[in-house]
Amino acid sequence: MQKIFVLTIFLFLIAATNAHASFTSEAGMISYQINDSDRIAVGNVTNIQEHLKYSVVTIKVDEWLMRPLPSNEIEVISEIGSMSINNNEPRFYW
Repeated sequence: MQKIFVLTIFLFLIAATNAHASFTSEAGMISYQINDSDRIAVGNVTNIQEHLKYSVVTIKVDEWLMRPLPSNEIEVISEIGSMSINNNEPRFYW
């Protein structure tokens, strides 16, 4: 199985999560999130591997809505780990 490490934003998860100090007022608007997203997909989290300073989240993609990849499964690296929290990163649950 091909593993793809991609930092991505999924289906309208806050696209402005790269902002370190504050969000612009338009960051909460869906049109802003769509225009500033690298990829948009619909899927379910199937696994979370938590490390000290980061987590690797496996997502089974049901549908690509923007800029599809040739895979039905992707891995997202999040800067949230067992010993590290980053409030600017999306949270994944399964």
